[in-house]
Amino acid sequence: MLTACSFTGSATTADEQTEELQAIGIAEALEPTQAPDVTATPISTIPPTPTATSIPPTLLPTRSAFDNHDAISRKDTQMREGAGPNHSRIGLLAKNTPLNLQARNGDWFLVDTGSFLTGWLPLSAIEFRPGYDPSTLPFLNSPPPLTELLLEYSAVTYQQTDLFAGPSLAYGVYGSGIPANTPLNIVGRDPIGLMLEVDDDFGPTSWVLASSLRFNTTFSIFDLPVTAEFETETETKFVYDWSTLVFEYGGQTHDMRHTDQMKEIGMQWVKVQYKFHTDSEPRHVEALIEQAHDRGFKLLLATTGRPYPDSIEFEKYVRFIGGVAALPDPPDAIEIWNEMNIDFEWPLGEISPVQYVDQMLKPSYEAIKAANPNVMVISGAPAPTGFNDGIHAWADDRYMAGMFAAGAIDYLDCIGIHYNSGATSPRAWTGHPAGGFYGWYFNPSLQTADRLSGHSRPICITEIGYLTSWDLGKTLPQNFWWARETSVEEHANWLADARNLARDSRLVRLFIVFSADIYHWDDRDPQTGYTMFRPAGNCPACEAFQGRRFDEN
Repeated sequence: MLTACSFTGSATTADEQTEELQAIGIAEALEPTQAPDVTATPISTIPPTPTATSIPPTLLPTRSAFDNHDAISRKDTQMREGAGPNHSRIGLLAKNTPLNLQARNGDWFLVDTGSFLTGWLPLSAIEFRPGYDPSTLPFLNSPPPLTELLLEYSAVTYQQTDLFAGPSLAYGVYGSGIPANTPLNIVGRDPIGLMLEVDDDFGPTSWVLASSLRFNTTFSIFDLPVTAEFETETETKFVYDWSTLVFEYGGQTHDMRHTDQMKEIGMQWVKVQYKFHTDSEPRHVEALIEQAHDRGFKLLLATTGRPYPDSIEFEKYVRFIGGVAALPDPPDAIEIWNEMNIDFEWPLGEISPVQYVDQMLKPSYEAIKAANPNVMVISGAPAPTGFNDGIHAWADDRYMAGMFAAGAIDYLDCIGIHYNSGATSPRAWTGHPAGGFYGWYFNPSLQTADRLSGHSRPICITEIGYLTSWDLGKTLPQNFWWARETSVEEHANWLADARNLARDSRLVRLFIVFSADIYHWDDRDPQTGYTMFRPAGNCPACEAFQGRRFDEN
């Protein structure tokens, strides 16, 4: 489980918390009970919660929700980064959420939900356990609201942050970095806004990763002047011939129940995720491959392991992957692991792009190509998150940069990425309810992966999805608040528009919709909301994919 935030006397903003909640939403995705597939899912605009009027706590009879907890939430309410309604919202907390209390400031309490989500709630939103005395809690000063902190600055670091001597991670780092909550003025950017130039006294020229900052709400990265061009491309063993690039698309599925309709809208691929375990054998996936091929589809076999692993048996995995490629009828592409930058998919504290390349990607690539050079090798797509504590998670741009520095380009045919947290048109560069993190936006996500790889290989989007529950009669869970205003019409039209943008970018080899028809819903993983083929039997996205803009009215 990822640490969303822990209170250290410093502020935590809505943008920061949302990025961290995205990491948690991915890391805590439940394994569906129907098929061997775990998929990352993400959060739309919530109206501000009215300022609460303080009222005395009401002591009610003991209930199970209080077990081992100090209190529960009295109602659906917004957690905030500090003690007061003027502080930024962290996220929506559901009624009857168990709480542990850490400190107080007037009629506001610092609470921990037990899921590493920490923030402030007003007294009116809290129901105390019978016999609990909140007056014994220590007093804690609350930091000033972000709007005050950023009056004179463009941005504030939300974590320990490296300062670079130039607009690339390849440049040297100044000292040990700067601490969280350091205010900065930003004066320039690289062409895609991945790295930003800082006007400060830390060095003659200082640059930071945009994903390590939280911004003034009036600040836009893309209003900055471009003060640095890109460096030379990454050197690789072979140069990709971009004139041969072919764009194809498909959908992720458990049971291929809608392949006839998928074929009608031009899909050529199906993706199935397989969970590797120590007893896995190539024959275990033969039926999946046969089923896809018999229906006229190419198959992407995406591989991963069990959630929250203590270790990974690399040699057994590589043997399995090589054996799959050696089957008489192998898959057309294999994705080497999944979201390996978070502890849901990689051992806690051991997340390492170097280890991934050296012990998994490189030997798997060599085993696959030795068995069948026609099988496309796709690098595992990192979880799209800016959370970056180095223990529970690495930010995806930092992780990809580490992969390429470790030589990953020579051991892949296509760069895997995920994009499943959009809440704006794929043409937008600003306006996401959760903030300015580049991973919330489609084009910046594509261009960041291309930039980090030195434009050396094409991109395979092995998960792209938009989330809506408007036609489901359900409310999205609190970790997915950012998608609550996404309509069915937007879900359909944005998917089709993203496909068109990917095709026209001349960067993308493969575009896999998450999902075609994976129907799974719970409070941590509302996968049903992503489906193209909706539970009611309709397919709004199909109309949009066929060039007829979907209008739900």
